[in-house]
Amino acid sequence: MIEKWEMSGAVELREMDLLDGVPVADVLAAIDRMMAYYRQRGFEVVRVTQALQKAVPDLASDEVKPFAAAGYHRIGDFLAKGDFVPRTFPPEDVMAYVFWRQGLHPDHRFTDPVAAAEALGGLRSDFAARLRVGDFTPLDRLHRRGQLFKGSVIPEYVTYVTLPQLGLFQRAKNVALTPALKQVLTMVRAQEPVTRARAINFSTLGFAATNAALKKLYAANYVTRDAAGRYISVPSPKISSERARREVIRAIFRAFGMFSAENLAAFTRFEYPMGEIRALLREFEAEGLLVKGFFMAGERTLYWMLKEDLERIGTARFDGTFVLTPVDNLSLYLRRQMADKWGFGVSYLVFRGPEPVAAFKAKRRKAHLVVEEVVGDPKALEIVKAFGEENEVRVTEESSQIPDAEVMEWYEKMYGKGGAK
Repeated sequence: MIEKWEMSGAVELREMDLLDGVPVADVLAAIDRMMAYYRQRGFEVVRVTQALQKAVPDLASDEVKPFAAAGYHRIGDFLAKGDFVPRTFPPEDVMAYVFWRQGLHPDHRFTDPVAAAEALGGLRSDFAARLRVGDFTPLDRLHRRGQLFKGSVIPEYVTYVTLPQLGLFQRAKNVALTPALKQVLTMVRAQEPVTRARAINFSTLGFAATNAALKKLYAANYVTRDAAGRYISVPSPKISSERARREVIRAIFRAFGMFSAENLAAFTRFEYPMGEIRALLREFEAEGLLVKGFFMAGERTLYWMLKEDLERIGTARFDGTFVLTPVDNLSLYLRRQMADKWGFGVSYLVFRGPEPVAAFKAKRRKAHLVVEEVVGDPKALEIVKAFGEENEVRVTEESSQIPDAEVMEWYEKMYGKGGAK
């Protein structure tokens, strides 16, 4: 009898009880036959966490031998078999590698924000750009120059990207054009660049329908707006929607280096369902772009990473300090594990080297950042203030605690002379 679950990209066996005298090898052969079914569903790895009424670390060496003979590898506190790389890396080395891919490492920064946007699938803020480039230029200025444009991309946030990137996201989203959308898009192409007022004036659909169509076309990246707010059309690349969706995922992997299947789907804000994610991961493995394994030491999650970088992890040390803002796709990439660590869903994160040392909530008021709540190392505020100086933002703290003077004043009014008896 076995207890079996589908977990984190693998089939997990949490218990394996044998009748007396039944060879373990026979059971493992039966599991191999069972896995033929699961491989058709995209599960190519089986993981054993408990067998013979013992956790894997408690198994005697002679009890482990049949598993090793059947092709199982000991990874941390479990045994696993399948098409994966049997290597693990310390979490801090994985984080430093992701930072290297993201352009945060001083030896791997991008030349300018346009190069960073092209490599990372776009930039959402000046904060994100300044962290990664040698020659910083405000994104809004690049927008005015026509070098970057804004669009709702994948993941679905307003992001600064190049015009060809917008076209790729347009094909990847593949939003069907209704007759009304086609009519408005044709009008924009004929009149571009065209203001909203002029577009509504030329349209025969009326104010409400034309305005709604412009919003839908913008969200689907069929149109964008220049620095003057005028609509322009986005050229469509001559590729299929399926290929565009593959290229978007390929670019995401090149931007971050490593994902679990679940984190990849969440990062795209579920633009890609899990079935499509698993199919694409298999394709990228087959073509030699990716390899999979239980790469994060101490975890049972199956990860996919760029095959070319297997030997890079552990070589790119990172000892810098920085603040990661919520308007940064790296923050989205780390959101789940940071929420588990700090208890915040959306927050600013403070890093000292590859280690997150604090998180805080804040309000942004133009060139003023009001820090409201900090958890973690109190000394992290020094890093936050340095971040403010670098980004020309004034940083102040705002405590939710009532000052002692106000408490005493209230107490005297309530219980002092003339107060309640």
